[in-house]
Amino acid sequence: MIEKLLLRPEEAAEAIGFRRSTAYALIRSGELPSILVNGSIRVPADALRQWVERRAKDAASQPTPRTRMGSTA
Repeated sequence: MIEKLLLRPEEAAEAIGFRRSTAYALIRSGELPSILVNGSIRVPADALRQWVERRAKDAASQPTPRTRMGSTA
């Protein structure tokens, strides 16, 4: 089976577990890389992988927020 090189925004959203509207918002903002092919928006699969890797790396470098397991006050 041939792996797709270009994904429709819906396919990109499904691949990363987002809603279609979130994928379009990320594309519109320029955060999620995309290209225009014959008037259709496509997300390069490699660019999507790199975007996820950058996000994971950024998240790993952020301090973990503390959560309360119960109130003792």
